[in-house]
Amino acid sequence: MDPVEQLPFWDVLTHDEKKIIERNAYVTHAGEGTVLFDPTQQPMIGMAYIRKGVARMYIIDENGHELTLFRLYPGDSLVLTAADIMDRITFSTQLVTEKETEVLVVGKSIFTMLAKNSLPIREFMYRSISEHLSTVMCVLRQL
Repeated sequence: MDPVEQLPFWDVLTHDEKKIIERNAYVTHAGEGTVLFDPTQQPMIGMAYIRKGVARMYIIDENGHELTLFRLYPGDSLVLTAADIMDRITFSTQLVTEKETEVLVVGKSIFTMLAKNSLPIREFMYRSISEHLSTVMCVLRQL
């Protein structure tokens, strides 16, 4: 199976949308401890789909302590751009691999363009964001 066919929204895309993703998505291999996302650097990932391995999203407080917000496992996705919401984050978050990880990446500009023009991708994006936000809220409640 082609890696892009594993995307959760693949089956509801138009032929043209599939072609755009096939031409622009790529698989990257990252060793343990690799930073996949850090908003202090210009993020280029629009959406990450974990094919193998584990990645951890965490924040760093003013004292340098890490707080895990959630983990991503094979089959999980994370939208890292949503109408530039992630660009407005003012606290330090990072997505880092916890072991060797394989990630299917759709770049920021391509994912943003597709989300603006595709209802299924936009629905996926908002559902993904709300699921992760819900998880983060549970973590914060436990504190």
